Amino acid sequence: MQMTLREVLQVSVLKDATVVAGTSGLDNIVDSVTTIEVTEDSMVNWVYEKQLYISAMYSVKDDVERQINLIDILHKRKCSGLILCHVGIWMKGIDKRLIAHCDSIGFPLIKANPNTKYIDIIYPILSVTQEDKFKTESSYVNIDAYLLDLIIDADNMEVIYQKISERYNIHYSHYDTYCNCLFSNRTFVKTEADSNYLLNNYNTMFERLLLNEHHYIKSDTGNEVFFLLRTRNMTLGFLCIDVEENDEKRIVQLGKELRTAFALTSSRKTLSVNVHDMIVHEFISDLLIWNFRNPEVAVRRGEDVGIDISRCNCLAVININDMRRSGVKAEKVIGDQLKLNVLHRLTSSLLAVDKDSNVILYSDQILILLNERNSNKKIISILEECYHIFSVRGISVSIGVSNSFDQVNNIPEAYRQACEAYLKGQENDTVMTYQDIFFIDAIRRLLYKNQSATECAYSILQPLKEHDERYNAELCDTLKELLHANGDVTKVSERMFTHRNTIIYRRKKIVEVLGKSPFEMPRRLNYMIAFCIIEKK
Repeated sequence: MQMTLREVLQVSVLKDATVVAGTSGLDNIVDSVTTIEVTEDSMVNWVYEKQLYISAMYSVKDDVERQINLIDILHKRKCSGLILCHVGIWMKGIDKRLIAHCDSIGFPLIKANPNTKYIDIIYPILSVTQEDKFKTESSYVNIDAYLLDLIIDADNMEVIYQKISERYNIHYSHYDTYCNCLFSNRTFVKTEADSNYLLNNYNTMFERLLLNEHHYIKSDTGNEVFFLLRTRNMTLGFLCIDVEENDEKRIVQLGKELRTAFALTSSRKTLSVNVHDMIVHEFISDLLIWNFRNPEVAVRRGEDVGIDISRCNCLAVININDMRRSGVKAEKVIGDQLKLNVLHRLTSSLLAVDKDSNVILYSDQILILLNERNSNKKIISILEECYHIFSVRGISVSIGVSNSFDQVNNIPEAYRQACEAYLKGQENDTVMTYQDIFFIDAIRRLLYKNQSATECAYSILQPLKEHDERYNAELCDTLKELLHANGDVTKVSERMFTHRNTIIYRRKKIVEVLGKSPFEMPRRLNYMIAFCIIEKK
């Protein structure tokens, strides 16, 4: 069921929210709602039309230009609006330039009560907007009271399978979309035969069942009827029921009811999983900006979502480099690979040496909360192995590890350190600890707001920038890549998608334009720091 943004604001938790800009867009349609904390330009590929977004803007809280850029991306993708949370707690206020920009393009900007939690906004909206998606097709029939009670009350699918078998006296099999058997009370031979049949005739069966609702198969081993299990937007698998003579009408009717029942069961399960993911996401977002009164509250919130942070004294970040630049479909594939194949293996390896570790998929990053005291060297070794785990699946990652800390309220700083570390180690395919880059980061932070240092950084790079503008060249970017790659021409050519000979030519041209070599100490350090200062501006 769709809602307008105006109707969303009638949800109890948003009744005290303020529309600060873009009132002309309050009739925008809202299909769904989710959080967003990433603000890079590449996010244009993975935001959705008619989606309402919630954010604390913690990564750009002091950068109005990037805030405006985020609004432009959401507006371009025809998103419904943006709700700002924790204003006055994390983001000190909403800049007038941002408000004016939202008004000028008619994009709704809403300020929630500072103490409002993400999940308190998300859940009531999702329960309305997702209602239709969890309804079955109009061709589905009403199901009897017993099945309905079973769906509501049963703790797991095994109970549902067994009670259906006993109640309706049927022999049946349930197959997933990959034709693997999820349940069967038929013989092993018949179950396997049908699994292979579905696998070998998948497209034919899928099209036939879309058109005809059910399909009979007669064989020497007995008659059976197939049903396609699906909701409006999702295929769930197949149902196969044995049919006795003169019992066809009952089985077809029952098959339709079971199809509805399994669709509802899957939808309920999907919704609860999505809500749990959102609760975890909100907790991690609050953790990274420290939206807690004290450490005890943070620890309790973590326990509520199944994450024990009380023994955490180190943070690692695995950044999925491919996630943001691969588009929506590829992002989903990567996310599925991570959940199915990587996270479990990584968690098992870490738990073997650190029983206190927690592995959490957070947007395009995997956050690992560690107890470094358990076995620092082994933990680093396992993280080094991650490059292999991801590379064999064609996924590019960068890994950074923070310094150790004593209090959980230092987690936001630890996250910053881990991110700085992986950014500096992106070209090396190695785990980079914050200790490895401490002095580079310390110098950058010391000089970041120093006017003389900023002027010097722009000044020493000015000859290259002027040359690039005049000749439409890329000497400045090439210098930065060469410094990061320790002068490795091959690596830079791959990184910049440019022929190796071109990089060699540019290297010589850089020295010529500058009149001195920036690749040797102490000038090399000078230019590296200059790039660090400029990149943070």
